Amino acid sequence: MSSERGASPASPLDPRASATLIRQRLLRLLGSALGLTLLTVLVILVVIGLLVGIVFREGVPPFPNHISRLRDYYAANDTWVGAQSEFDSRFTNWVLIGTDGRVYAAGTNYPGPLGEPLERIDNLEIHVPLRVDGVVVGELVTFGGISSFNDLAIDVLGQVGLVFMILFVILAFFAGLVAYQLARRYVDPLADVIAAAQLVAGGRLSARAPVRGTGDLRVLNDSFNHMADALERSDRERRELLADVAHELRTPLSIVQGRLEGMVDGIYDLTPESIAPALEETYLLERLVEDLRTLTLAESGTLRFDTQPIQIADVARRVVGVFQAPAAEHGVSLHLEAAEPAPTVEADPIRMEQIIGNLVDNGLRYTPAGGRVELSVFAVDGHVHLSIADTGPGVPEAEVARIFDRFWRGEKSRARVAGGAGLGLAIVRQLVEAQGGATRASLRSEGGLVITVAFPRSRTLPESKPAS
Repeated sequence: MSSERGASPASPLDPRASATLIRQRLLRLLGSALGLTLLTVLVILVVIGLLVGIVFREGVPPFPNHISRLRDYYAANDTWVGAQSEFDSRFTNWVLIGTDGRVYAAGTNYPGPLGEPLERIDNLEIHVPLRVDGVVVGELVTFGGISSFNDLAIDVLGQVGLVFMILFVILAFFAGLVAYQLARRYVDPLADVIAAAQLVAGGRLSARAPVRGTGDLRVLNDSFNHMADALERSDRERRELLADVAHELRTPLSIVQGRLEGMVDGIYDLTPESIAPALEETYLLERLVEDLRTLTLAESGTLRFDTQPIQIADVARRVVGVFQAPAAEHGVSLHLEAAEPAPTVEADPIRMEQIIGNLVDNGLRYTPAGGRVELSVFAVDGHVHLSIADTGPGVPEAEVARIFDRFWRGEKSRARVAGGAGLGLAIVRQLVEAQGGATRASLRSEGGLVITVAFPRSRTLPESKPAS
């Protein structure tokens, strides 16, 4: 593990510990919500108490139905005699007084007899006149000071408080049920992702989060696992790239070192023939370094392109002309077939020449003497295709998808003795994709490999015939 990863301050977490921490935070949040609800209930009760006090102190009857019942009694009987049966027992400190000043109905706390004048008139506080057809026929009054108000206020607040307490208990029950469901359906899957993220941050790129939960959480777990796969693959490719570069540099450097040491020790004479092998290896090193530079710039998106309308067929003809002599030297026939009129694409002509050159060079390297390498340029569905087919031994079917990887070579048919460093097709893919194109490889039924690159057809210039 690198020192960079070792310096990471993040420490792996147990998924169960993560789930416990999240549950505790969730419970604290719900507890705060319930506490706020209880506080709100208390405030409401206090406000109701104040309102009840204002109502009583202003002389407004808190029970209109009771007042209405008493009025109906008088309207029906034209007297208050017998009104005690209509008097609400909750009004313990209230009395009903007629126009003659006598008490005709009273609460249980009234000490005097009915039908007699009210003796404790000095302690009366609230007077509620009773009218029938607009005429005052009596009044309801309290006695005994503030205790009357307290009795009714306590009664009202007690009932309201009971209702709110029942609602609070129900709310607490449902809050607990919601907390349990949240912990089961959301907290545990989220804790898995947190724990896996901590492991990945600590350098364990193989860590994955179990895919569970529903909806967005399942998508989150899948996305995290895809991200971890990409990180692990990138790390593996980086390590493989370093190993491959070291391997490719070792052989030419060993040859150059051996030649130079041989000259110093007098084994080889200092002649052009002795220096030539070392010089050839320096050329190989130069090509390898330049290929690596081109590939790195293309992968990072910093490679510059001089894009313009070009005809792939014209570029292919120039490349085929350059490779005709090497092809003849190896006993391989090289042919180009281009559609008429020649289709046009938007691309960098220099990079396009490099793409086609790498493809032709790849085909010639692995095609035995007497074989053929055929190039075809044609337009299909708004795209221009360049196809290169050879009659070589091909590659194993399972390895076709890997031929565009850096430093890839088949173990048998594409060994190092036949090919280069294994960067040509990787460069082709990066240069094509950087210009909006696509690459594809397949095996021929009669043997050999077919590589096709496709570019969007240009719309800026009309099609023209190739120059003769």
